[in-house]
Parts: sequence; C-alpha cells; structure tokens
Amino acid sequence: MKRIYPVVTLFLLLFVVVACGPEQPESVEVVEPTAESVDAAPTTAPVENARPTVTPAANDGYPAPDREGVLDGYPAVIAVTAVSRDGYPVIDYSALPTRNPYPVEGEYIWMSVPMGEQCAESMTYPTMQDAVWVLQGEGIGVFGQRTDDLMVCSACGCPTSTHYSMQILATDQAAAEELGWQLSETQ
Repeated sequence: MKRIYPVVTLFLLLFVVVACGPEQPESVEVVEPTAESVDAAPTTAPVENARPTVTPAANDGYPAPDREGVLDGYPAVIAVTAVSRDGYPVIDYSALPTRNPYPVEGEYIWMSVPMGEQCAESMTYPTMQDAVWVLQGEGIGVFGQRTDDLMVCSACGCPTSTHYSMQILATDQAAAEELGWQLSETQ
C-alpha cells in the first residue's frame, strides 16, 4: 500500500502537466505576399547607421508648428536622429540645451520686483507664475525663483512687502530692468 502513493502522485503530476501545458493551434493560415501588397518588404537593404529625422509637416490636416513662440536655445521639436535595430527611436541628447548646475560666479544674478502697490485694486503680478511668464515672454530665461518679504513703507503708493525674486543670466539684466525689475538686495 505504501508503494501505491508515489505511483498515484506521479500519475497525477503528469496529468496536471499535460492538461496545463501549452496549447497548440489547430490550424495556422499562411498568407503569401502579392505584388499589390501594401506592406511588402523593401527591395533595398537598409543602410547601416541611417539617420532619419522627424520634421513637422502641414499636410496632415494640422498647421505646422511655428518657431515664433520658441524660447532661444530650446528646440521646438526633439528630433529623432536614428532608429535602433529594435525599431525604437534614438534621441540625440547632445543637441538639447544644458544648464550648468554649478554656475560661475557672476553668471547668474537675482532680480526682484514687488508683487504690486499698496492700496491698489489690482496687483502687478498676482502670482509668482505670472511674473515668470512675463520674463519668459520677453525671452529672459528664469533659472530659480523665490519670494522675499522686505521692509517697506506702509503708506498707499508704496510697494508691497512681498517681492518676487528670479535668478536670470547676468546678460539679461538690462532687459529685466526695462520691465521694472531691480537687482535684488539679497543674493
């Protein structure tokens, strides 16, 4: 009786393996390519290290993107420079602009502007994002931002104590000053 348990166990194990094994298809339909086939294989061999690029086209029903609203130094579209053997696009990251995480002394400066004027109905810049958009709309890159609370007079017509400070390139200082920004007292 003790010898029957291993035999029954082995039989059940084989039954489970056969019952749960991979399923074979009953029939496979083979389709032969024809001359009219749209998906026919190319007649020429692919060129090694081919570098296709993606360019915007206006023939797809949508207008081509304009380069007018693109900030200087930033590409409008990231170009696919190659396709790997697996068919995935390879992006050339060396063409993308970079920012030095350790800026040289004097390369970046902090500029500030008051949020608005005391006793005024509306603020010049109601939010920090509004101030960033104004600078970026003038082509000035913003690399850092913070809110400073400064001591100011408390009469109507004085600036608010809340000042927005933005870190920009030192070369953009003149353009920011034309918009009313001043060199920040706290660097």
